[in-house]
Amino acid sequence: MARIETPTANAYLERLDSLEVSLFASLRQQFEIVRKTVKAKSAGSSHAADAAATAASAPASLFMHSEDVVVIDELEEMGKEFSKKVKEGCEKVVRRHIQIDVGYLIEVHLGHLIHDFRAVSAEPFQEALSDYLNGGDGSDFRLCLQVGADVDGLEDGQAALMKAVLADHEEACRMLLDDGADLEVRAGELPPMNESEEEEDLILSVAAGDTVLIAACRRRLWGKVRFLIAEGADVNAQDANGRKALQIACEAAERQFDPHVADRPEWLHDQEYDPEGVDPSLRLAVRAALKDLLLKTSEIDQITFMWPAENDLRNGETLVHFFMWHGFHDLFELAVSQGLSVDAQSHERDELADLAFTPLHLMAMARRPDAVEFLLSKGANVDIRRGGGDFESDTPLHDAVSGSADGGDSQGRVVEILLEHGADLNAAGFEGYTAIHYAALFKNPNIVKLLLDRGAEL
Repeated sequence: MARIETPTANAYLERLDSLEVSLFASLRQQFEIVRKTVKAKSAGSSHAADAAATAASAPASLFMHSEDVVVIDELEEMGKEFSKKVKEGCEKVVRRHIQIDVGYLIEVHLGHLIHDFRAVSAEPFQEALSDYLNGGDGSDFRLCLQVGADVDGLEDGQAALMKAVLADHEEACRMLLDDGADLEVRAGELPPMNESEEEEDLILSVAAGDTVLIAACRRRLWGKVRFLIAEGADVNAQDANGRKALQIACEAAERQFDPHVADRPEWLHDQEYDPEGVDPSLRLAVRAALKDLLLKTSEIDQITFMWPAENDLRNGETLVHFFMWHGFHDLFELAVSQGLSVDAQSHERDELADLAFTPLHLMAMARRPDAVEFLLSKGANVDIRRGGGDFESDTPLHDAVSGSADGGDSQGRVVEILLEHGADLNAAGFEGYTAIHYAALFKNPNIVKLLLDRGAEL
């Protein structure tokens, strides 16, 4: 390879000046040719050259060809790309000379002149950030920001802001945002996880294509979720699988609320999950974050959940199902005020279509008297049928009397509430079965007696 002769600094700057003049002159000349041509045509002169020299601005009556619009659109994109490449090239030069005493430049009030070049690349900048996040005093991190750092560059697939958020480091997050960090930078290709990683680590891991808000939702950093929303993060941004932050947050909260879900009985009637048994401070934090997300998320009717295998009987749930399952009655009301139905059916999903149900069906199955009473007070249809499949004729009363006979007082109370609100005692469901048939099928003498006392037909 031929040796490149290195010029003096003055000669280098002269060449830089010459390049600048040449580029601008060339662009100006080409633009001027187009400008004069359009003006000449709009003036309607038969002598285009003379008209181009004398014509005033083009009249509004002239309409350009669509091809002309395509050209200027392309030029705009080329200009952006060209400017980006020029900036990158200039930054390379600045970075090679950044070892000068930046402290002196700052001292003489010239630091702002080099800040916009973002001369500190992502790698050394994130090394300084890592030191700060791990207990360092942050002096190097602050200096990098003061000099000008590539705050949005990716290292190990993550931008600095994402790393600061995932470390839950409030001051670092604040400084990065004050320096202009982009809230919508997406994670790139991430290092592979170790085979020894626990399943929980896999669930919490950031995925390529995540924004910082989505990553915070995955990691259940509820305070940071609210912080990012307040800073203007786009709640409608989607991950690589098309899921919005609200859906990801709900899915993350599901396992946090009920970490033993895999050990619970498959049949919903027999599950003993009690949302009020969850740590109150955790419920408050999750509720606040979900509310902030819900208030800003569009098209919430498109959100449905596909749970892991151990929870697949709730597959196809909508937000109103999720909020009722976890006892967030206020969020249920908010979702309804934003267009969801009190009687929303879980979405039919191929072989799971026979499991379609409304929130009232779900709460009847879960044997939660207060929730059933709440839904009926909000206008839920007491005799609504399931929305699809073999069980599409079943009412909430059918679900209330189904399952094991050890439902205790709560099962009986749910049945009584439904009947008090006018439930059809003899409504025919699956294969013509009524509620008393189901109660007998599940060997539940107490419920059979209750239904007979209320006038059920055999």
